[in-house]
Amino acid sequence: MMLVTNSAWAPTLLKREGIGIKEASLAMASFNLGSVIATSFAGWLISRAGAAVILPLVMLGSAVSMALVGYAAPSVGLVILLQGLFGLFMGGGSSGLIALAAIYYPTAIRSTGVGWAMGMGRVGSFSGPLAVGSLVGLGLSTAGIFVAIAVPALLAVATTAAAGRLKAA
Repeated sequence: MMLVTNSAWAPTLLKREGIGIKEASLAMASFNLGSVIATSFAGWLISRAGAAVILPLVMLGSAVSMALVGYAAPSVGLVILLQGLFGLFMGGGSSGLIALAAIYYPTAIRSTGVGWAMGMGRVGSFSGPLAVGSLVGLGLSTAGIFVAIAVPALLAVATTAAAGRLKAA
């Protein structure tokens, strides 16, 4: 939800704050670069420290970096940095969530469970941009919209931390 919503709406929202298309493109490139880097290392990091430790932390980093983007505008440098951090945290987190689903489902239903988890992500990929469109229509500030986009990551912090505790028990 957050990845697609950010890609769909960040350039438009940043334009509202005086950031041009060129600079918004750099911010989105930074976001995607961070995501590529984190996806490459997510499995290694989770295998070393465990999903119960890493996933809540990267989801918290995702929430904080996304929420701050709206407050950082119109500072192009800060927006680029925060978008890069968001890509880093969310790229690793989203990869880790897929791995987590594979770990938690029993072998007999693992492919179905992972499929459902991926399907729910697809629901978020169209509902998130629609929700932001509604927030724009209601006149919510750019900073407020970026905070709203960050909320699902806070839910992921809670659920991944709880899942880690349940698995340990």
